Amino acid sequence: MLAHPPFVGGWLCNSRLMFPATKVGVAISCHIVNRELATSCHMMLMSEFSERIRDVAEEVGGLQRLAELIDVPRRTLGSWLQGRKPKPDAIQKIAAAGEVNLEWLIAGVGEKFTNEKRDRIAEKQRQEHEFLVDLSRGVQAVEQHRRENDPLYDMDVRSRAPLVDVALLERMARVVEEVHKDAGIRIAPAKISAEAGALYNELLARLLNPADTEEVEAVLPQLRHFLKKRLEQAAAEPGTGKRSA
Repeated sequence: MLAHPPFVGGWLCNSRLMFPATKVGVAISCHIVNRELATSCHMMLMSEFSERIRDVAEEVGGLQRLAELIDVPRRTLGSWLQGRKPKPDAIQKIAAAGEVNLEWLIAGVGEKFTNEKRDRIAEKQRQEHEFLVDLSRGVQAVEQHRRENDPLYDMDVRSRAPLVDVALLERMARVVEEVHKDAGIRIAPAKISAEAGALYNELLARLLNPADTEEVEAVLPQLRHFLKKRLEQAAAEPGTGKRSA
């Protein structure tokens, strides 16, 4: 004679399913032949059931939001997660709130989401894909327009006009200020930028690789020296207009 599946607190328990006993069209004795097995089965299935409730909660925005949707206190929902059995109508409300199939929620079998939910997910994914395709086409169109109208677009970056190194230009300005200060010559702020620009161009003319820090550091003392000499020469030849003011 085959043993009945364990009957635990109103739930029919076997290796795959857990349903309220009222849903099963058979009469099952409340006597449990193997209470230890039944208890173990119950704990395992309730733990898995609790995890599926958590999955539903994540879908709707959290446990508090799920409690609001099914109209139960948050502590009641928490008791279900700890192993207390919800009533059948509460289970149906959880399934409806998360748009999940009842069999999946109760027993973990079958498709998780309802057909309507799966259709909406598929439609959202389709729309996202179309958006990315349209975005990619738009970027390509902009690039094509620039390529057709900007003669420099496809030019090798090394052949384009070099970008100004702002930090290096600021350093040239400090050199100009320091050399003038050491020479006891006042220089108007408006002229510092002009002098710094000239010094910057002179630096670039002497460098093989402006990105080489060691090369820049080696050339800077020379520029400082040449600027100092020019100021001394301008001071020795008053009226030439070479002295900064």
